[in-house]
Amino acid sequence: MMKTPSERARLYFLLAWFHAIVQERLRYVPLGWAKKYEFNESDLRVACDTLDTWIDTTAMGRTNLPPEKVPWDALVTLLSQSIYGGKIDNDFDQRLLTSFLKKLFTARSFEADFALVANVDGASGGLRHITMPDGTRRDHFLKWIENLTDRQTPSWLGLPNNAEKVLLTTRGTDLVSKLLKMQQLEDDDELAYSVEDQSESALAVGRGEDGRPSWMKTLHNSATAWLELLPKSLQVLKRTVENIKDPLYRYFEREVTSGARLLQTVILDLQDVVLICQGEKKQTNHHRSMLSELVRGIIPKGWKRYTVPAGCTVIQWITDFSNRVQQLQKVSQLVSQAGAKELQGFPVWLGGLLNPEAYITATRQCVAQANSWSLEELALEVTITDAGLKTDQKDCCFGVTGLKLQGAQCKNNELLLASTIMMDLPVTILKWVNNIYFTMDSLNQVHFLYQYSLKMFLDIFSTVLYNNPKLEGRTDHSERLGIVTRDLFQVCYERVARGMIHNDRLTFALLMCKIHLKGTSESNLDAEFNFFLRSREGLLANPTHVDGLSAEQIEGVNRLATRLPIFRKLLEKVKAMPELGAWLQQSSPEQVVPQLWDESKALSPISSSVHQLLLIQAFRPDRVIAAAHNVVNTVLGEDFMPNAEQELDFTAVVDKQLNCNTPALLCSVPGFDASGRVDDLAAEQNKQISSIAIGSAEGFNQAERAINMACKSGRWVLLKNVHLAPQWLVQLEKKMHSLQPHSGFRLFLTMEINPKVPVNLLRAGRIFVFEPPPGIRANLLRTFSTVPAARMMKTPSERARLYFLLAWFHAIVQERLRYVPLGWAKKYEFNESDLRVACDTLDTWIDTTAMGRTNLPPE
Repeated sequence: MMKTPSERARLYFLLAWFHAIVQERLRYVPLGWAKKYEFNESDLRVACDTLDTWIDTTAMGRTNLPPEKVPWDALVTLLSQSIYGGKIDNDFDQRLLTSFLKKLFTARSFEADFALVANVDGASGGLRHITMPDGTRRDHFLKWIENLTDRQTPSWLGLPNNAEKVLLTTRGTDLVSKLLKMQQLEDDDELAYSVEDQSESALAVGRGEDGRPSWMKTLHNSATAWLELLPKSLQVLKRTVENIKDPLYRYFEREVTSGARLLQTVILDLQDVVLICQGEKKQTNHHRSMLSELVRGIIPKGWKRYTVPAGCTVIQWITDFSNRVQQLQKVSQLVSQAGAKELQGFPVWLGGLLNPEAYITATRQCVAQANSWSLEELALEVTITDAGLKTDQKDCCFGVTGLKLQGAQCKNNELLLASTIMMDLPVTILKWVNNIYFTMDSLNQVHFLYQYSLKMFLDIFSTVLYNNPKLEGRTDHSERLGIVTRDLFQVCYERVARGMIHNDRLTFALLMCKIHLKGTSESNLDAEFNFFLRSREGLLANPTHVDGLSAEQIEGVNRLATRLPIFRKLLEKVKAMPELGAWLQQSSPEQVVPQLWDESKALSPISSSVHQLLLIQAFRPDRVIAAAHNVVNTVLGEDFMPNAEQELDFTAVVDKQLNCNTPALLCSVPGFDASGRVDDLAAEQNKQISSIAIGSAEGFNQAERAINMACKSGRWVLLKNVHLAPQWLVQLEKKMHSLQPHSGFRLFLTMEINPKVPVNLLRAGRIFVFEPPPGIRANLLRTFSTVPAARMMKTPSERARLYFLLAWFHAIVQERLRYVPLGWAKKYEFNESDLRVACDTLDTWIDTTAMGRTNLPPE
């Protein structure tokens, strides 16, 4: 510790303090850590060796090491991720460990007023701190340690001071439990009578006295009281063809059956105990073992069919088991009277279930089955309601009671430290929701190209939360939450949509609408969305005929009227609607959809737009796309999708969203070359770039050399047509993991959309899809955004007009490709390269003809 540099002893003290904190918090499990970790002296020894290695390497023999030169980040990383953190498997504990290390291992620890523990007393506004000792020698620190007070408070460990009460209460309970287990039979009584005991008992009986041993009298009274406490029976659930389909019912069926069997076992055992204590039944080995356990307050082995806390006595177990059976009786009564469908609304005492983990799984299966979602798509939301308020357990929600909170309190669904040892929580709502990331992760079912990693979603989340200019100066929590929620959906859609084929963007937008509605007070529209997706499933018997409608429209109207209660009067309203024919003939009927649903309850704009979508699907399926756009505009705002349709600002994307470890994958439809975008950007930013065409062994070697050199120098690398070498791309993806590139390095890959491109490469990069924009307007905007204004505004003044004619012609040519074989006889590869060459040709002829003049007559 006294080796040079002199700062070594100070760093050793920080390590010793940290080690003491880590180990001392183990005494307060589960408050200190989530569970008992094996932090020991070996960790301290390895940490000391690591500290010495880094100090020696950094000091290089010098007698002093300035605080700013100490490799703090390296030390924190090694201690938090390897030496101590390698034993931690809980995310919260990992964050806690890292926060302790970052607080202690900092250059500020060399300052005289550096606080090891702030506010020792734990009082609000407390000013008494434990500060870092001022010394550089081992004896200085040792003396400081010896002068520390013998009484420490939990605040030294970053815990609330009432944690000591929790610890002492738990230890007191354990003490009583251990003493009860070790209790010896009074007066050396044995379970089996000796000859002398039998004669003395006989004499006592002859005198009219109770000659039984004291332990037997006590046990007889206890067993009798326990039998009175337990319910007499538990009715099992009756299975039907319908309720067996419900995952929640199947869970409770197993739960009630297990509880009934255990109840029967306990009652029979206690009845035997009473008979034995009364001398009316002979003991067996099973009975002797059970009596021995019951007398000492130990739960018999035959009763331990579910998990109970360590140290639980038989008296506590009987009371607890009685409460569990009473809950199962309520479940049995509810199913027999109201049916299995009412189980979702039943508030469950979670700790009172024999298998609570299976209940959580059953709720997840229930929601997934009801909404046709995969289990992997669902995430659990937990809401602690305010006491006294009514709770709504509909819409994928399940109520849980009996939860307790140690050392804290809950207000407005937020946890706050409190001086109370323990408090009961009101009804807690469990809700399974289909979250954004799992929706992104499942998009590969739509197209093989749509592969998104968790890292990409975390980048989106970080951007919205930490780099959001809209949050600047906002202090109201509700307002900030609203901004974060809106921007999370917006940014997520924009970044995912730029990597999607245009026709698939509406699919993703509708999925985002469903997720958004789950987090609002909007009425449940799951039935409407399910009908929208499955309206044509199943056979339709004897559809009602409606004059003026085609066979397809009649089928759609009948399905809508018979499957959704809100449209039960649809056929009557359609027949009584004289203007139906005129509405069906409109070019945009989705703009004026008549209200053909039940009018007894007013609908919100969002609900109305969804029901209008269903009507359009039935009457005018050719306008479903337009109606779906109306739904997105109503739910997420009219600017939600148009913002993503704007021309991609490739410069901003490369600067802010890409880094040296994340390649840009420029995917295009056949005949569309996106490499010109990268070349133009490199020229604009004055970046050195190496462009290599992939497809031959020579190209592979050139690409590897270029990447290796660019990683060191910070150049850009553009690899063209990589879809021609899918096997080599597998090697490239592996190579990316081993690179330690310069921060300025960027890798761009251009390719045609091809299913052979490795999935891992797609997930590791950022995907950009380039295709001819749909519509004349979008095509013109893209052309004018790609042609520099300075080029278009050069003399003569007629140049801009000719550029517009060329842009219009280019848009017409590309737009007609959508109507093949009507627009063209087949698909021609008209692309951006044609436009670029045409612009160059136009400039050449204009410059040659104008000869420097400012005007060029049309003739």
